[in-house]
Amino acid sequence: MKKKYRVGVIGNPELKLKGIKDLFYAVKASSIDIELSIVGGSLRSELEVHMSKYDFVEQRGFISDKASMNQWISSLDLYVQPSYTEGLPRSVIEA
Repeated sequence: MKKKYRVGVIGNPELKLKGIKDLFYAVKASSIDIELSIVGGSLRSELEVHMSKYDFVEQRGFISDKASMNQWISSLDLYVQPSYTEGLPRSVIEA
């Protein structure tokens, strides 16, 4: 049985500099079985509405409490930060 990899990212998909659109299309084109889990965003942007049509995408929206965020990060096989630019990448430090 092939393993399904759970890949997570934190960021607002609506912000192009976060690179989430490129990550989505890379996962979509991959021959590896990947579930993409996204934390952040409003769940209303054009990209988020488009991604909601795909079973391999889980959009969590905003997670406000530390315990839930820790549980989410612990559920991942891999955390990625596809941003084109970051000042201090807090989400990488948190992961």
